[in-house]
Amino acid sequence: ITLNVRALVTAPAVARRCTRDAGCKPERGPPSPVSAVLDAPALLEFTACDIEGLPTSDPASFTAELAKCTGGSACRRVATPPIKYLGGSRYAAQLTITRAMGLGSYHATVTLDGQPLNFTAVPVAVSCPRGEVAGARWPSCKPCPAGTQCATHYANHSSQVQGATLATLELLPNRWRLTDRTLDIYNCSTDSSHPSTCVGGANASDYCAPNITGPLCSVCVEALHYLDTTAAECKPCNLSGAGAALLLVVEALACLLAVAAVA
Repeated sequence: ITLNVRALVTAPAVARRCTRDAGCKPERGPPSPVSAVLDAPALLEFTACDIEGLPTSDPASFTAELAKCTGGSACRRVATPPIKYLGGSRYAAQLTITRAMGLGSYHATVTLDGQPLNFTAVPVAVSCPRGEVAGARWPSCKPCPAGTQCATHYANHSSQVQGATLATLELLPNRWRLTDRTLDIYNCSTDSSHPSTCVGGANASDYCAPNITGPLCSVCVEALHYLDTTAAECKPCNLSGAGAALLLVVEALACLLAVAAVA
């Protein structure tokens, strides 16, 4: 008698790779960055997957590395973040970029038992905490200067989006700065009884009221107009001939004096 015997062998689903997707689907395209605030922990979450691409809760030995890149592909390890178990098949690398590490370009990677996973290096976007601002090439954050929304909200303990940058620093009304690359903020007027020609805002090309430009918003855009400081607007001069020419010279001198006062 011949018997057909079928043997069923089972084995635990051992983690062989990981993905950031909870269902073990591979990430398509460049990995989305992790947002981190200086000196505050940020989580890079991932899922442990078995060889068949299914989530597994089998214990695994994951290791994370945080590297700082200084241009091109030159990166060096600056930290070994701890791995936090979130439950089920989910884990997270706890990334903390300290002030000593500073601002810059960072990438995080995860390995399993010392072997790299099919999980590309994840960029970490670092921003400044509340009340501080980051510059494009600054090694660390700086306090937000007086006259900005960033500094006012921080002083008043009111809600404020962290991550202020030098280029997008929002000025209060009656404030002006020469470019979006400086922290030098100026008061436009000391007379609070009249409206100011400086409207503030985050756009360096739009700090002035309509039809007004120049240092401290003190010059009319159109020729043959004068600045009425009591109304904070430019008005036509209604002059002709020699009077108009003289006024153009006076306007030019006023602009030069304003530049000299700011410099």
